[in-house]
Amino acid sequence: MAVIFHLLNSVDHSSVLLLVSCLLLAGIQLLQRYSFSSWKQFFFTRRKNQLPPFISASLPFFGHAFAYGKNPKEFLLNAYRKYGPAFRFTMMGKTFTFLVGPEASREFYYSPNDQLNGEEMNSKITTPILGKDTAYDVPHSVMLEQFRLIRKSGLTRNRMEEYASVIEDEVTQYLEEKWGETGSIDILHTFRELCVRCGPKCLLGTDVTKAVNLDLYHDLISGFHPLVMTIPSFMQSAVFYKRDRANAKIRKIFQEIINKRREEPTREDDTLQRLMESKNKHGQPLTDTELIGIMTALMTLGTEEPSITSTWFGLFLAKHQDVQEQIYQEQMEDASGLDYKVLEKYPALERGLKETLRLRPPAFTFIRKCRKDKDVLDYTLTPGTMTCISIIVNQTLPEIWGEDAEDFKPDRFIDFGNNPRQQASYTPFGAGTHKCLGPNFAMLEMKTIWATILRKYKLELPSERFPVEDRTTLFLIPDDKKVIYKKR
Repeated sequence: MAVIFHLLNSVDHSSVLLLVSCLLLAGIQLLQRYSFSSWKQFFFTRRKNQLPPFISASLPFFGHAFAYGKNPKEFLLNAYRKYGPAFRFTMMGKTFTFLVGPEASREFYYSPNDQLNGEEMNSKITTPILGKDTAYDVPHSVMLEQFRLIRKSGLTRNRMEEYASVIEDEVTQYLEEKWGETGSIDILHTFRELCVRCGPKCLLGTDVTKAVNLDLYHDLISGFHPLVMTIPSFMQSAVFYKRDRANAKIRKIFQEIINKRREEPTREDDTLQRLMESKNKHGQPLTDTELIGIMTALMTLGTEEPSITSTWFGLFLAKHQDVQEQIYQEQMEDASGLDYKVLEKYPALERGLKETLRLRPPAFTFIRKCRKDKDVLDYTLTPGTMTCISIIVNQTLPEIWGEDAEDFKPDRFIDFGNNPRQQASYTPFGAGTHKCLGPNFAMLEMKTIWATILRKYKLELPSERFPVEDRTTLFLIPDDKKVIYKKR
């Protein structure tokens, strides 16, 4: 000890300060690189395989937040090319593990829920919007039972066959009220107006459609924001006050609708009525809290994802006039009234929507939290690992989709069924037990709306610039939403 003090006394104090500063910086970097749980795992757990490669960062705490936030797709693609199908990096003091490619993603989607859990992360977003006792706010088995009742009550083939004519009538009335011979529209706003009329009317009934307007719905979905994942719970009410205010109003409206229906002697023949009369596998009816949460979920299911996908589809059609003309001519070959069977005769329309979902899926990332050791390829994910996949990255990998992976080419889906790796990589609605509740309804709604519009109008872009993604939102929406329409 005396020797150490002697050496320290013989060194200039500024050099000592510099040395201490360097050691502190090195310590911060080391702590930032591995979370406490990672250190605990390293020292006290015998691991079968190594952890995925870690991408070091020069900034403590922030890590790669700025690079990822600037262009997440480019960041993940570069990491994939350098580190392979699994890698880790830090943002805002948290370490995320990303899985890329069909093989790694399959492990993500089809792992048991007690191994890769979706509730803990997703409930931070969904519970303030849908309310308690619904979806990710309940145990996984309860959520699956709720989904079963929803599908049985409103998403069967027989029910879907009734919806096309309802949607066509709503769109025709809307176009007569709002569109003239020619004009300019905010296409996202237009499709939110259309979908908030069509989706809830099909899935919930006319009384719900009349009670909830677009402004109230827009305030509610303002809660679909990346900040929800990072802002502490006690601060959220101040930041997302519009979301919480809209949630309270909608819950009151839905409760009044439920009470009124119970008092009336006649029964509506719609999804809401069937849900009110349904019973779970234990023979118990849904509580009012569950009903209201499911009603809110169905309202957003029939509105947000279809409106965003339809917005991008309209922009792609406005740019690619040849595709728009192909779909229009397909319509003219059979321009009869729209129903489920007629829509099946429009493969070009369906391919265009699928290609839009490939290039611009509504959500950028899915996230799960690892609860048990999970082997993925040559690596092991340990408990506490926040595990993610990027849908848009998987759906645009050149080695799977070709060198033209970034181009809008709907005809690539003609041979889609013959390419297993493309099928495994194409998951715009998710996969496994956490798959989107109503992809078939979403496709039906979009196909019906677009078939109705394209029979009457042609779309163009106001300039040669094609919109890019607005990366400040949770969903992939365009930064410019203007489109010109002209009557045929």
